[in-house]
Amino acid sequence: MRNLKLNIGLSLPLLAAFSTAFAAASIPAQFQGVWTPSAAECNTYKQEGVTDQGVNIGTSAYQQYETGCDLQQVVRADRISFTGRFLCNVEGNTSSETNKFTLSNGVLRVNNSQALRRCK
Repeated sequence: MRNLKLNIGLSLPLLAAFSTAFAAASIPAQFQGVWTPSAAECNTYKQEGVTDQGVNIGTSAYQQYETGCDLQQVVRADRISFTGRFLCNVEGNTSSETNKFTLSNGVLRVNNSQALRRCK
């Protein structure tokens, strides 16, 4: 009986670690939404969809003009930055990419690109 208790005691932390490791990867909420360089681009986005310079970030994927990327793995996530490995489809070609999203004073940058602001 003692061995059974010891085995269960050791198994629970391992089970917790495995279930965390296999949980669905997701993009933190503070990065989600439609982001564009200007309010005018937000209006275009609402009327026509993805613009040349905007990005639409969901829980597990993001879309840019002619590009769709699905999150495969979270590399690093904190309050102001998120790095993930994505499987991207760019005009029919698939590639694996590591992309970094950074927030500062309400401004989002994807891979240190131009400043984007969340559409309202």
